[in-house]
Amino acid sequence: MRFWTRFTRIDTLAPKRLYLIPVLSKALDILELLQNEKGPLALESIYQKTSISKTTVYRILKTFVHRGYLAQSQDGLYRLVARPKKARFGFGSQSADMPFSEAVTDSLKAAASAAGVDLIVLDNRYDGATA
Repeated sequence: MRFWTRFTRIDTLAPKRLYLIPVLSKALDILELLQNEKGPLALESIYQKTSISKTTVYRILKTFVHRGYLAQSQDGLYRLVARPKKARFGFGSQSADMPFSEAVTDSLKAAASAAGVDLIVLDNRYDGATA
């Protein structure tokens, strides 16, 4: 049995549940729009192109600016901000020949991995010039 609501068809025989978060979908629509545009967009333009309520667009944009995903220029235009995917740090290991130094290096590698950080380890072989 099928019937239509004002906007969508509802199929009562085989309803499919989509476990979606509506405001998250709207936020992603806005990010995708800004990714596909050639330049920055104004609130009004984003509102018209997405058909999302203007107050919701405004709040999503302000959240993205606050979290560092978007930047707003002096003239009110919004643009994506290039964000590094991962932090990267270097560590000058004392020596791979010493068990204590290896334990320290292994511990740092594990902590960096758990934190989502790229760790570059170089062995300086206890040489000050190399370090």
